Amino acid sequence: MAEESGSRWSAVAAAFTAVVAAGALAFAGINAATAAPSAAPPGTFYAPEEMLEIWAKDTASFPLPLAPGIEWPENPPAFMTAEDVMNEEGLSGITAAFYWLCSWEDAYITTSEALEGSQVDPAAKAAAVSSLRSFASLPIVQKRFIGSAEWAAVIVPAAKSGDIEAIKLDYRSNCGIYSAENGRVY
Repeated sequence: MAEESGSRWSAVAAAFTAVVAAGALAFAGINAATAAPSAAPPGTFYAPEEMLEIWAKDTASFPLPLAPGIEWPENPPAFMTAEDVMNEEGLSGITAAFYWLCSWEDAYITTSEALEGSQVDPAAKAAAVSSLRSFASLPIVQKRFIGSAEWAAVIVPAAKSGDIEAIKLDYRSNCGIYSAENGRVY
């Protein structure tokens, strides 16, 4: 049994590594430090001072609610507003999508850990699983996260089966902005 569990974890870890690598590729090039705006690669790019308005629009119009008790940060992450960067169209939207995802991974982890030691409404865990299942179908995710189908193939079954360690691993890999904003570290 322990050997079977170890090989299962190896398979999950290998698939997860592929998903993280695909995610890194999805983000590559969408926040580029440049010498001047004229040096930006082809495409639509925004200056740091434009990102507050874009972030506000993207978070206000996000199609799904954050997990209960979580609010959108008023300001975009610092990497979008740093000097000498240009932000490709879609960066704010995909960052908001990951923030949303992280709110639900946090809810899943918190609910799962609480279920182990007390009487917590299982409906809260079911809502988290349902929300995790929705991530890969979000239009911004389909457009900007190259590894969304692979992510879903690993994380959604893990959530359904109660594999909290796989969700924690994904959270640690993808939720730095959310974690810093909300003080949640797993």
